[in-house]
Order: sequence, then structure tokens, then C-alpha cells
Amino acid sequence: MLQEATTPSNQNIDKTEVINQLKKTPLNVLKKANDLGQFITVTNDNITNHPDKWSLRDQTPRGWNNGLTWKDVPGVGALGKSANYPYNGDETFIALSKDALINKWSISKNHGSINLVLHEYAHAIDRSFGEKANMGQEGLGNAGDYLSRRNSFRRARKADLGNTAPNSSYFYY
Repeated sequence: MLQEATTPSNQNIDKTEVINQLKKTPLNVLKKANDLGQFITVTNDNITNHPDKWSLRDQTPRGWNNGLTWKDVPGVGALGKSANYPYNGDETFIALSKDALINKWSISKNHGSINLVLHEYAHAIDRSFGEKANMGQEGLGNAGDYLSRRNSFRRARKADLGNTAPNSSYFYY
């Protein structure tokens, strides 16, 4: 379920922090995701240090207009069936940074989520369960038929947001 791909390729990354965050996911969800072929690749510093993502280094992610590029992105959830070759639609990317003072790998803080691992993995689960397990709104396993597009999901999310403090949706994974 976890692998690593770094630049340079001989760099060893301690994946303990990623594992600790994944432990917060219910076991039945982890098992189902694994059965559906989901996996996480841990890389160093940013996702473009993954050998297959190097070409994105100076490109701007879709929808971004703040001058940042893919080399500023610390994580990406699996893209699902819409992924194009050479990308694997079941692969989630998490970049770790090494703190030179304490010689320890940690999850990047350069993002807007409370928990980068759970945020990106939730995208993967949304896409994989919807498309590959036929749990999406259409239930046909088509590309783009995510769990989050189900009416039942949207109703539940709206109800959850209605029971939280104003602006608390920012803090959702």
C-alpha cells in the first residue's frame, strides 16, 4: 500500500508519519481501498520529485492563478479513471520534507488542509469507490462517477456543515 520514489533515487524516507495518519482511517475502508488497487507513493519535498511527475515541475496546476507550480504541491489524491498515461489512476502522492536540525522526515506544512494525508487519500477513496466499486451516483463505474457526487453524500455533507461553527468547513479534511 505504501511505496517510495525519490529524487535522487537512493534517498531513504521514513514513512512513519504517513502510516500514523492512515491509522486514523477505518480498517474496513483501508482494506476496501487496498482491494481496489489504491496505493500511496511517498516522495521527497514535493510531488515533482517523483520521477513520473518531473515534467510537471514548472507547470501551473489547473485552477491555480497564484504563481505557484506543481513543485509547490505536497500531495495529490489518486486521479481515478480520468488519469492519462503514464500516470496510474490508483496512485496518491505525498511529499515529505526533511528537517535538517533534527534529521527527521515530516509531512509538509505547505498546504491548506488540517491533515494532508487524509485529505489526499479521501480524494482517492472518493474516486476509487465511486468508479471501481460502482458506488457513485450513477453506479455504473464510469470515469468521474465519484462518491461525492451522490445525492446521499451531498445531503449528509450539508447536514454536517449545518451542525458546525461558521466557516468550519475550512477545517474539514
